[in-house]
Amino acid sequence: MINYISDKTLRIRAKKGDEDADTELMLRQMYQENIGLKGINDEDLVYVTIVVNPQIERLKELYTQVTLNEQAYKDNIMLDSFHSATIEGARTTVDNVKRAMTEKPKSKDDKMVVNSINGYYYALTHPNTIDNLLEFWKIVTEDVCDNQDKIGDRFRIGMVYIGNETETIHTPEVPEKLEERMASLYKYLDNAINHSDVDNVLLAAIIYHFYFAYIHPFADGNGRTARIMMASIMHHSGYDKVGALPISRCINDRLSRYYNTLEESEIVRKEGKSKYLDITPFIAEMLDVLE
Repeated sequence: MINYISDKTLRIRAKKGDEDADTELMLRQMYQENIGLKGINDEDLVYVTIVVNPQIERLKELYTQVTLNEQAYKDNIMLDSFHSATIEGARTTVDNVKRAMTEKPKSKDDKMVVNSINGYYYALTHPNTIDNLLEFWKIVTEDVCDNQDKIGDRFRIGMVYIGNETETIHTPEVPEKLEERMASLYKYLDNAINHSDVDNVLLAAIIYHFYFAYIHPFADGNGRTARIMMASIMHHSGYDKVGALPISRCINDRLSRYYNTLEESEIVRKEGKSKYLDITPFIAEMLDVLE
């Protein structure tokens, strides 16, 4: 476990004279690595290598100990899809979902979970391309898509906002830039996984998850899509036992941390004239979830 301490907390401690906190802030600045993706206002995206890299190596070792049972694998895909849809607001039970898999779903909530299960299997059996992503999204949102007026031929054609009735927490990318942002995301993914001398799969999958949620390219279902695609990227790149890992269930168990680290990673930071997003908080949280 990383047990990542936020920059805000470290700054408070440093102002109170905590030398260790001051040193940690300095080291984080020294060991930032540019990811190569751009924020909504063209900020750089970075992460802190000394926080992330040791945990990635630990997870690679732990992964070798994962055992794979076919029935457990199938059960976990169903349960993980259930939890992923629950995160997005679905309110149903596992028994209802089991019935809905063989009968017609009786509610929108049941349909959301069944769609997620079908989408999960599609994502595990099709390469990670934008065209396959578009087909996957249709499966996940079939008959349950909100914001119908914002659905485009490929990506959304209107603005969506993340928050509640009284507060907007995050404003995603404008529709006009989504094609460009998604092309850059898939270029990053290809370079990180297929054109690198080191195993960047876990890091690349998590960065994909963050960036997808950050720009929110679809009218609805972005969270479900981001979580399943993270698993799909790992599955297609040497981590084929990932379907046995209860990723969304673990996220759901610590949901406030998931949203808090997303929000913290979206903060625009300044260093001289440059602006950047340090997404280490979200990467660290996802590495803890995977562990």
